[in-house]
Amino acid sequence: MKKHNSRTEIFLVLFLVLITTYVHAQEVPEPESTARVGGPEKGLNLRFIQNFGVQSYSLAGTGFTGDLNATATPGSGLQLLYVMDKMAIRAEFNTKSTEFKPPSTLTPSLLTSKTNAGFIETNFYPYLEETGWKKTLYYGFGLDSLSRTAIETSPNVILTPSTRIGFRGSVGQTANLSKIFQLETTAWLTTPFVFEESGTKTGYKNYSALFGLKLMFIYHVSHFIDFSLGLNSTYEMTTYKGTGTRAVTDGSETYTNLTMPIELRFQF
Repeated sequence: MKKHNSRTEIFLVLFLVLITTYVHAQEVPEPESTARVGGPEKGLNLRFIQNFGVQSYSLAGTGFTGDLNATATPGSGLQLLYVMDKMAIRAEFNTKSTEFKPPSTLTPSLLTSKTNAGFIETNFYPYLEETGWKKTLYYGFGLDSLSRTAIETSPNVILTPSTRIGFRGSVGQTANLSKIFQLETTAWLTTPFVFEESGTKTGYKNYSALFGLKLMFIYHVSHFIDFSLGLNSTYEMTTYKGTGTRAVTDGSETYTNLTMPIELRFQF
């Protein structure tokens, strides 16, 4: 608990520092060397990601059902972005460990689940300009993957390990707030074409999808370094037909995540 509290305190300190910097930036001239006029510049962009947030899980259907309380979920990641004239290649990998407290009728009394997720996509940048604001809009297509480990409970299994690979579509926009501040918005949808449960089966997969929305507030420290923080929300749903070995019929499961990502970005 102390470990999670210390992470929260660190995040609050960073947030206050950024707000103080923003207020100060309104009072002093902005350095021309850090000015940006849209999204990432041409070349290689490297981003180190640290996530702080919560996750919840729900299993519904006929028979055995249950919910897992939202718990603190720290995680980290890395993104590589190579920008060309009006297109870019983006690849990202994230990992996190989650501790769930299952219902009292199940053992063990504490579950640990590890999630590894990544994607690679091609982005296309049609540039738009409006009076007072210069914006960069992009859309992208690619592949998304996720693998999740879990300890199976008894006498019923509340959480199962799984793997999925799917098609990913995304859209994003970067809006200039000033010469050194930007707001970045990204939304994406993943529809798996490969889905597999390991161990205990819920049933036959009927439908699966993941939707995400991310808002990032960016501060340009220099021409080569950016600092950003924001909110990232994802919703993952899978429905099943029939009865597997999990004691639930026509089941459905959902994962809900809300994180506060902190990113350090380097432009090469």
